[in-house]
Amino acid sequence: MRYFVVEYYQRPDGKYDEKAMLEERIKPKTLQRAMVILDYQDRKIVKLRADLAAGPRDFDRISTFFKNNRYGEVIGKLEEKYQLLDAAVAAVQSTAKKEVEENTN
Repeated sequence: MRYFVVEYYQRPDGKYDEKAMLEERIKPKTLQRAMVILDYQDRKIVKLRADLAAGPRDFDRISTFFKNNRYGEVIGKLEEKYQLLDAAVAAVQSTAKKEVEENTN
């Protein structure tokens, strides 16, 4: 999964329910309904309702808020997945660069 999505629904009694989910792709319906969409692959905010976040609209700050307040395990797994992917890409790029350098010398 790539995206962390949060939706809020108002109940008949006026209180709100929060629904968080992980998505691989963002569907138009999700984009319309969601209050928060965080992209962990590109580490960016796709959507953040202005009334939900006072202060800077920074990916790390918003991610940390959700991680510390309710969704620590889920967000931890997302972060781990993309840190491993970043490390793998860096290793492949380094190896390819060395091979190119060796072949040009």
